[in-house]
Amino acid sequence: IPPPPPGSSSSSPPPPPGSGQSAKMSYKQKREMEQKKKQQQRPQKPKELPYLPHVTIPASGASRWLKVERVERSESGCVFFVIFENGKKSVLKGSSTVVQETFAHELAKIMKVGVVGNYRLITFTDREFSALKTSLFQKCVGVGGDGGDGGDMVLKMAIERELNRPFFGEMDFIYGKSLVRRLREEPLTKRELKDIGRILAFDLMINNWDRIPLVWGNIGNVDNIIFCDQEHVESKGSCVVFGEGEKEKETTREKE
Repeated sequence: IPPPPPGSSSSSPPPPPGSGQSAKMSYKQKREMEQKKKQQQRPQKPKELPYLPHVTIPASGASRWLKVERVERSESGCVFFVIFENGKKSVLKGSSTVVQETFAHELAKIMKVGVVGNYRLITFTDREFSALKTSLFQKCVGVGGDGGDGGDMVLKMAIERELNRPFFGEMDFIYGKSLVRRLREEPLTKRELKDIGRILAFDLMINNWDRIPLVWGNIGNVDNIIFCDQEHVESKGSCVVFGEGEKEKETTREKE
């Protein structure tokens, strides 16, 4: 039989033994490497933020609310100041935007914007929920309680209205001075001006119009920036990022 003409397909040398199997194995390995690489590039599940410990807010417990000495409310009526028998103070606030406030509060802590007081939620599933309300009602005149400074039927109605929610917030009671009062005493320091600048930038980022007006065209609320003393917070002259009620806190201090 004559040999095939040069250039024909049959003239090409046969593949070496096992070369197909080797090519197949390398392809499988390549696929495995690609899959591992994709898994590494996938966004990792964010780690849960550790529960922020409370410094002045004690641990949850119904017995703590049995030692309330008196309760007062702010001028707006949505913030309540609880004074305990041992002299400790706490702030309770009901809000329809508690989710947004909690997010902004925790974000301010993470970003270290000023000095942020402790904040926690009390929900209807907590044992202290009903004990808290009962204790506050007992400090209101006209409902069989012993009353107290500012305790009356109007206070009871305000508590029922504002705390008639599945959850509300408890905040640290922080002594401080409002921005207006601080400016009357002495000029702001360089550190204080930087702290205010950080707060302004933070408010722009979270679209908080209830502090100092910048782009919202409203009058704002400068009382939502307060200055604390060294003995009450870790850093002297820093601005406290809080929501509503700082002016009333200061008024309560003056009454005492």
